[in-house]
Amino acid sequence: MQAFQVRGILEPAATAMAAQHIGETELADLRALLDGLGDNPGVEELLANDLEFHRRIAAASGAPLLCSLLETISGPTVRARLWRGIT
Repeated sequence: MQAFQVRGILEPAATAMAAQHIGETELADLRALLDGLGDNPGVEELLANDLEFHRRIAAASGAPLLCSLLETISGPTVRARLWRGIT
């Protein structure tokens, strides 16, 4: 699926940019998001957390257009990611 390929190109770039711009507050929020999963999260909870985590990383990149592109690409991949989590 092309969406996965394009996402695979854009997400590392967003992560690199986020690493240069992210502040302590955003890092603490990311830690809290991950810690909030608990010991035995369900697939839907994992997927929702994953989507939010990636959304926050993209936002931390400081590039609204990149964030928008990733948000657009993320939609078509959600169903496949959910299926992968179930299986």
